[in-house]
Amino acid sequence: MTAKASFLEALSSACRGCPELKVRVLTVAPWSETFRLVYGNEDVTNNYLKVFYTLSKCAEQYGTCLEIKMTEKPIFNDTYKVDDRFVTGPYLHCVSKNNQKITAKDFFSLDINDPRKELYGIISKDYCAVWDTAGYILNCRSFYEACCAEGDKIREYTSEQKLAFIRRFCMAVTDTEDR
Repeated sequence: MTAKASFLEALSSACRGCPELKVRVLTVAPWSETFRLVYGNEDVTNNYLKVFYTLSKCAEQYGTCLEIKMTEKPIFNDTYKVDDRFVTGPYLHCVSKNNQKITAKDFFSLDINDPRKELYGIISKDYCAVWDTAGYILNCRSFYEACCAEGDKIREYTSEQKLAFIRRFCMAVTDTEDR
């Protein structure tokens, strides 16, 4: 996710051109300790606000089906290394066939030349496992309405105030039927 104008316009264009589009966003909660450990102290609050606002606006204006979930588990989608033969990354979330609980392996390496392994399926299962157990879901309609009501005042907020603003619209996912 990026707040670059070209990305935000591409999001809007895709939603405008396909009203039955279903968009699911899974991200690390920017207020979490996990976020700090993975991404450091980089201030990304404006990025989150702009992307979430654009997507929420698309849901309101074009009927885009939108779900935004946040987790406190690390998501290392941008740290996978692919070379001639191996895909490596610091974590892989797995769903146990026996007890359906997520486990995180400290390191994994997948031989992509092994025909028994399908990278897309593995990464898809990784994301689905985290999606299904994400701790927060953004109330996109309320978030959008509040953004419209606050207008330019949000730009004057400190980083902490912006995080609190986003968090205000995140509901804890506690009912397993909602997952």
